Amino acid sequence: MKTNIQDYLKNSIDGSRLKARVLVNRAVRSLSGGAVCLNDLADTFNLCAGLDELEELIDELKNSAPLSEVLEVAQGIAEQLLEEEGFPV
Repeated sequence: MKTNIQDYLKNSIDGSRLKARVLVNRAVRSLSGGAVCLNDLADTFNLCAGLDELEELIDELKNSAPLSEVLEVAQGIAEQLLEEEGFPV
């Protein structure tokens, strides 16, 4: 699974912002058991700030950022968004 994600992140077709949204959406769906996706949640400051951070990490992935760090940040953003919406995490 990590290989597929790593390949996707190295893909030059999609921009880093879209890749960040895809990773956070994946984490939201996983944490919610598929009940909600990123589009179902409010577009908050925390989401924007989290996506900014994740976007930078994705850009750095080509140079030095480990994939595990990128996935941990995406997971953390998803947890925070779900908590804001009242979902148990």
